Amino acid sequence: MNELRSIVCGILLGTLFSVGALSNGAEYLYLENTDSGDISVIDIPGHNVISTIQLGTYLDDVTASHDGKVLYANRANSLGLADPKLVGESGEIVALSTETEKMLWRTPVHGWPHHLTLSQDDRLLYVPLYDTVWMEVIDTHEHKVVKKFPIGHGGHGTRLSPDGKRLYVGSMFLDTLCVFDLNTLRPVKRLPFKDAVRPFTFTRDEKTLYVQLSRLHGFEVVDLTKDEIVREVALPPLAPDVKLPKFYPHTYNHGLELSPDEKLLFAAGSAGDYVCVYSVPDLHLQATIPVGQEPNWVVFSHDGQFAYVSNRKSDNLSVISVRELKETKRIPVGKYPQRMRSVVVPSRTVALQK
Repeated sequence: MNELRSIVCGILLGTLFSVGALSNGAEYLYLENTDSGDISVIDIPGHNVISTIQLGTYLDDVTASHDGKVLYANRANSLGLADPKLVGESGEIVALSTETEKMLWRTPVHGWPHHLTLSQDDRLLYVPLYDTVWMEVIDTHEHKVVKKFPIGHGGHGTRLSPDGKRLYVGSMFLDTLCVFDLNTLRPVKRLPFKDAVRPFTFTRDEKTLYVQLSRLHGFEVVDLTKDEIVREVALPPLAPDVKLPKFYPHTYNHGLELSPDEKLLFAAGSAGDYVCVYSVPDLHLQATIPVGQEPNWVVFSHDGQFAYVSNRKSDNLSVISVRELKETKRIPVGKYPQRMRSVVVPSRTVALQK
């Protein structure tokens, strides 16, 4: 009887571990791989790829509901051009269950979708259409586009204000960053820059904005109380043999994020294969951390202990210890990894990847 009881207990324990049933309330990193058309699921703090979600090529971004139950991804339908290969005129939004990693729904959008933002109540998903003048808004309950409003051509990065009332939208064609009132869907602020607006981030009090530009090896600092650029910070010089891109989209640097406590700013030096860390607000350089080839995006774990950097030319992910300011692990992922999100998932019942 004791032997039988041991066998049964062993089977039950093995089943629990194999389906991840002990991961309730655990944190995961969801990383989209544009060329292989999948999402790598990485456990935190174990930092192993535990699952791969296949969706189709030319993914561009991922975001998640605030309760961690739904993951949203976008895809572009490529026109098949050789250079750049990812040029689309249509695409779709895909919703997935984080518990089962099964598709919940998918809906088309009427242009080339770029970076996604979800409303605070999780009801509306804002999708900038890069090749049009429109921002389309998807109702996540009705699973369809319910409204749209003009933002100008080249809509790229988007971020919600901390109170959920405004949407920041960067343009790669108009060289501007606009702030839209989400009640009126009209711009309340327009900030001009000297080049295409790439990743940006701002402090929770909305007083300071940090912006990367396509052809700037550094970033701009904007005083949002005055709407003025008050400083330009140059990243460390590149090696003499580094060749900056000459053609569209001229990505010198791509990836900019404040740590959760807003004491550090991480800036990806994509052309130099490193990430720079600056103290905030004085912006003194604290570290230059070598990572993989062409770092593209930076996110943090919720507790701020780790920073993650996707390296799209070397198909891997750098894990950085924020306390030590050094890379502690480099994880192979899919092909051409770009955007990612860290998500606290309340329940996960997916078999672990072997």
